[in-house]
Amino acid sequence: MRAENEQHQMLFDVTQVIGPAGIVNNQIMVMETLAEMQARALCEWFREERTRIQGQLGEATTRQEFRKRFARLSLHTRIHKGTLEIYWTEVKGKAKSSAGGKTRWFMVRMPKGKRHSYDNRKLAAAARDYELALVLEAERRATALRDFWARIVALRLALRMINRQVDDLSVIPGPEMAAREFTMLKPVDRPQAFNEPYDDIEAAANAEFPQSALIHHRKELYD
Repeated sequence: MRAENEQHQMLFDVTQVIGPAGIVNNQIMVMETLAEMQARALCEWFREERTRIQGQLGEATTRQEFRKRFARLSLHTRIHKGTLEIYWTEVKGKAKSSAGGKTRWFMVRMPKGKRHSYDNRKLAAAARDYELALVLEAERRATALRDFWARIVALRLALRMINRQVDDLSVIPGPEMAAREFTMLKPVDRPQAFNEPYDDIEAAANAEFPQSALIHHRKELYD
């Protein structure tokens, strides 16, 4: 009996789960930090690369040429409510300046497409010819980062469920728990053997097998 109890406790040794779960949680935090850093680096790379391409075009000499080169798309990232967001905005015009303030561009957030990516056709329509390849490449990398983040979230949710199961397994069922649960039962829910003894075997068969034909058998069959 002692060996059986020791084996039963070993099956519910939660210390063997808590350690690895903590390691996985630390690795998830590292991956979240890396994803956030990669997102910021991507937005910075996009701005710098577009500025470099615009520099190769030379200085705009006319207002019409300036408008033709003006880039309306911008790539942003942030952590909002614990979620990594990498999104595009498009310039729609200039915002009204306040008293003594400067006029600012009015930007709107572009609607995202299915799953973790934007519609390349809509991005291409808003992009300038000289930045089209750059915009599509930036979106390809952004999509990979969004998908990576979604997998991290799924992993964290799975780890949370594991931690809940560990909490449940940390309570080892024993005779004391069984006795406590039994006392919570109503008298009508308890087996007859724990209430009053039966007078004969036929009555016992009637209670034990109420739906069977044993109650119709003669008493001698059970003697």
